[in-house]
Amino acid sequence: ILDMGLEIFQWNGKDANRYEISKAFGITHSLHNDRGARGTITLMAEDPNNATFWGALGGQIDVTDAGEDDDAAAAAADAETKLFHVDGDDGHIKVTEVPKNADGHFTRDMLDSDDAFILDVGSKLYVWTGKTASKEEKRESMAHAQHFIADTGKPNNTQVERVVENGET
Repeated sequence: ILDMGLEIFQWNGKDANRYEISKAFGITHSLHNDRGARGTITLMAEDPNNATFWGALGGQIDVTDAGEDDDAAAAAADAETKLFHVDGDDGHIKVTEVPKNADGHFTRDMLDSDDAFILDVGSKLYVWTGKTASKEEKRESMAHAQHFIADTGKPNNTQVERVVENGET
């Protein structure tokens, strides 16, 4: 991504994996929205010889490092995904990490309707609240998600999305 104020360029290498493209797309649109959706976004796939883009970088080059493949990126993304249980049944809120199942995944049955959970997928946090979770668990799960962003050094603009039980897509 090349950010030139009201001109934002997104270049995806010919071997860019879908995770890299998706992340770049999200950042590009976040930058654009931060500017009130003013200016332009240029996808370099549509204009690969854009003189403004290449001029800002000192001239057009041939890129030779393809980066990692989709399988390696998927494995890395899966490895960084974490699930935290927010439980306040005893009157005190406790947040504990939930281990993955034997296959190395999280499953729907790990969620408890009486509690809340925070799912960290790297670039975004989801706060899942069970339909019978207490008001304190619902409130504290969002607060803990915000603290988690700061404590782990994630960018301040990391998205936190609340998901209510049975409202999942």
